[in-house]
Amino acid sequence: MVKEINIVMKIIGILGVIFCIVSLLTPWSSSAFTFGVFKLNYSSPFYYDFVTNPSIHESSFFTMALFFSIIMIIIFIFTITALLMSIICITRIKEEISSSFLTISSLLIINVILYITITSLWTNNSSYVGSSYGSGFIAAIVAFVIFFILFIIKSVFQEKAREIQKIKKENELIDILKMRYVNGEITKEQFEQIKKDIGR
Repeated sequence: MVKEINIVMKIIGILGVIFCIVSLLTPWSSSAFTFGVFKLNYSSPFYYDFVTNPSIHESSFFTMALFFSIIMIIIFIFTITALLMSIICITRIKEEISSSFLTISSLLIINVILYITITSLWTNNSSYVGSSYGSGFIAAIVAFVIFFILFIIKSVFQEKAREIQKIKKENELIDILKMRYVNGEITKEQFEQIKKDIGR
């Protein structure tokens, strides 16, 4: 049963890794890469304008574009971190703890929240027409859901494993107590008291 659960988790995890890669390689928004954010003043991408056009620094929207760019860099750093962590977790799924999957899903949902926040702040000042949420954004949400599901599965699995281990240790202790009682090392009262102390 344990082996089957690990196999299922590994398959689900591989899907999560794939969506992380899609999220990383696919622009979250065409607005982030394919047009200037300075209304109709510039038509080329901000990253290109920033380097090649000194007058862009005088624009009233410069601060907004720079802020957007910094947040996008943070988002991609978090996505890379989530991707690397997910690969490590999937390769050693048996030993991995549930908190690792929670960390991955947390990084991804933080990315989503950051992106929703910055796009809602700058949409009215942009010349971009259309949706700001591309395939990379959707992939990040899917990856978050996948790794959060893995966190829940692993948490439940670990809790059951702890319960089984506890019962096993209690049974071993009872067997030892029985042996000591049979050998006359402890009295019946001591035997019953120890059983009571461990809740058996």
